[in-house]
Amino acid sequence: MNLQDLPTEVFYLILSKVSSDFIIQEFQYVSKYIYHLCSDELFWKLLSHSKYKNSPKLKSRFQKLNNQEFNENQDNLNIDLNNFNNNNNNNNKNNNNNNLNENNENNYFLDEANIENNYRRILLNYQENSWKFFFIKSSTPRYLVIGSEIEDNRILELKKSLHKMGLKSIDHFNVFGFKSLTVNDLYQYDGILFFSYCGFRQKSIGNILSDYVDSGGGIVIAAYSNCGKGNRLEGRWLEEGYNPFNDGITQRVYKLKMGRKIIPDHPILEGVEKFGGGVNSSHSDSEMSSQSNLIAEWENERPLIVELSTKKSPIIGLNFYPPSNEFDPSSWDKTTDGLKILLNSLKYVVAHSLKINK
Repeated sequence: MNLQDLPTEVFYLILSKVSSDFIIQEFQYVSKYIYHLCSDELFWKLLSHSKYKNSPKLKSRFQKLNNQEFNENQDNLNIDLNNFNNNNNNNNKNNNNNNLNENNENNYFLDEANIENNYRRILLNYQENSWKFFFIKSSTPRYLVIGSEIEDNRILELKKSLHKMGLKSIDHFNVFGFKSLTVNDLYQYDGILFFSYCGFRQKSIGNILSDYVDSGGGIVIAAYSNCGKGNRLEGRWLEEGYNPFNDGITQRVYKLKMGRKIIPDHPILEGVEKFGGGVNSSHSDSEMSSQSNLIAEWENERPLIVELSTKKSPIIGLNFYPPSNEFDPSSWDKTTDGLKILLNSLKYVVAHSLKINK
């Protein structure tokens, strides 16, 4: 049977089972027939619904459609579209060299060396309000670091460190004082790291992060948001059991180290050989909540890494302050694996929230 003889809906169903990256990079260039079908908005809409079902990103998409807001923030794209727009004429010349013309089916095959250039060209050739643009843009996880600090420096430097470690699409926001967010602001992100050093709108932010979890987003929460009433998340977060820790107060122990790995093969501990808390080793004396699971503990047997998995999306609790002693002299030792713990935690909540949502 020829592909042309299949009902379009059946063909879409077949394509929905094929690797998304393969479709984006190669499969749509196999023949004119597939190329034109893969240029159809309905295909990308169905594929987006299948891949991002119940995810914050899809809800963000619906929100924008409802409000007719199609002006995306170009700075948040993985690919610098401005640079490619400036070189668009050169790209068009390269496309001609690739012989991608409709008169020859065989010319829809891509040379592997040019896949990346063509991938970028695909983005450029589609309007930002198309489902195809949404699907390709969303294929890379997006992360957000939220902190409560008097100044942005530590939040910004932590973001830069995680970017260097491999999180290529990551933003930051400071909620110190009376700054606030809406859950719609968070929908475009797959995973969030939250920590607090100063006061913030505890109930409002707690409610918003709870809504975000309910919408399929993964969260990593760290000190000092579990270290006392002045810094903790409140509202629904506290009242409805989103906190992986019970309430506690800040403890400081000189050069405390990581103790037992309770689940040594847990993905968050991958590549984590040692962790030193630094001069103060600031952490909470709180116990983990009754619904949380212990992944690793401090050598004083207090919880270090815990997971709460009873909500719609996973919540990881880290019982240490995220900026290292590179930015805060009393914080954890930057020569140990604290950054790997943070990186692995964010990747874990994103990967597992996608599984749960599917």
